[in-house]
Amino acid sequence: MESLVLDEIGEGWQPLIAALEAAIDWDNKMLHENTILKSCSIHNKELRFKLENSTPRTDAFSFVLSEASSRICEVCGKPALQNISWKATCEEHL
Repeated sequence: MESLVLDEIGEGWQPLIAALEAAIDWDNKMLHENTILKSCSIHNKELRFKLENSTPRTDAFSFVLSEASSRICEVCGKPALQNISWKATCEEHL
């Protein structure tokens, strides 16, 4: 699977994307699925994933990672401050 790394998505969120890619890759190999991560976007301080041919497992994992992204600084990956700005950031990256 080709890695989906987008310039507008910060380094702090790249591990979340990599985790979803790994889960999709595992499903595709071990369970003979054909899930594809089509895109990532940012909406309301959260990552949103668009999947093609998704399974209940990949849907659930993408939901959990989307929720987690709102609590992780998109710049560095540290815990984000809640309800402070229009971005998910830690105190250092306000």
